[in-house]
Amino acid sequence: MRPNVLIDATPLTSAHGARGIGAYLRGLLAGFASLPSEDRPELLVSRADRRHPGFQVQAFQEPPWPGDRVSNPLLRRVTARRAARFPGVFHATQPHAMPRVSRLIVTCFDLIPLRMPDDYLAGARRRHERKTMADLVEGLQRAEFVIVPSLETADDVSLLAGVRPSRVRVVPGAVPPSAAPTGPVPDRPYVLFGGGVEPHKNAGLVIEALARTPRDLGLVLTGPWSPGRGDLLQRHAAALGVADRVEFAGYVPAGRLAALRQGARAVLIPSKIEGFGLPMLEAMADGVPVLAADVPALREVGGSAAEYLSPDDPQPWAAWMASLTELGVERDTMGSAGRARAAEFSWTQTARMTRDVYREAAGG
Repeated sequence: MRPNVLIDATPLTSAHGARGIGAYLRGLLAGFASLPSEDRPELLVSRADRRHPGFQVQAFQEPPWPGDRVSNPLLRRVTARRAARFPGVFHATQPHAMPRVSRLIVTCFDLIPLRMPDDYLAGARRRHERKTMADLVEGLQRAEFVIVPSLETADDVSLLAGVRPSRVRVVPGAVPPSAAPTGPVPDRPYVLFGGGVEPHKNAGLVIEALARTPRDLGLVLTGPWSPGRGDLLQRHAAALGVADRVEFAGYVPAGRLAALRQGARAVLIPSKIEGFGLPMLEAMADGVPVLAADVPALREVGGSAAEYLSPDDPQPWAAWMASLTELGVERDTMGSAGRARAAEFSWTQTARMTRDVYREAAGG
């Protein structure tokens, strides 16, 4: 019997589609598509989103809203009305849409703003962000079950949001669906940083590390970011004398990102905090060495297949960046270990574990 669950898939056609929530939903739905049809939830989608054969869908005309914004208050109200009319469980997937329904499951990817409030929540201009986090915490406390991607996020949900551990379920993600590599890559040896430049991503550290490496090594930074944050990093690179060695690519299509990743000597993930680590799995699946910050969620994902370094000291990053430029054998060894580690994660398994949470909510 099909689970009586309606999952919010509207982030696929919002600005979330190019971020981690979009990658998670695309992977999760691909996993559900590999399961029998009776195991698949119903999807709440924008009427413009017609890419889900094999699923029952509820489609509606999405209210207009600027395309670069992830929070649409009109969409939130429509989502709430649809969820309230659904006779089963509503599975919320974005912090901006936590409807008040009698039965709720929430996927919480992280509570990073609560871990770094000075960077994300402080100041008069952050009223919207504070309201969003307050709504998210309130929704987590109402939910029958909270799905999280890592043990670290499970701890945060319990400690920072006050959710009983017995209502939290750890369901890891997997390698996002891949794109064919296309587009130019630098002629010089380079390392890749991807995933945005929000404060917790710690992009400044890799620029500081680059300044301590030989001048033939370049750095490519990709990801969606605001002009203000991009300008700050460009000034940082200029002050350190490496502006000519850094390509600020910004958001790039999936095909070019795949080409940049596969051509890189290493992928750098210096985050101070993470909820999971999809970019880490993408790099490992492509056999690209990963240098990652020594934080719990990244260790959960990478296991022994990555090299873990302090997120506060650029010197070891510089040393490893230089060595991976020179040592082909070590790169090959790390690449093979990464492929093996990435293969341990599966969207089919993610979907099965999510289905099991649905069954728990239904009473078995």
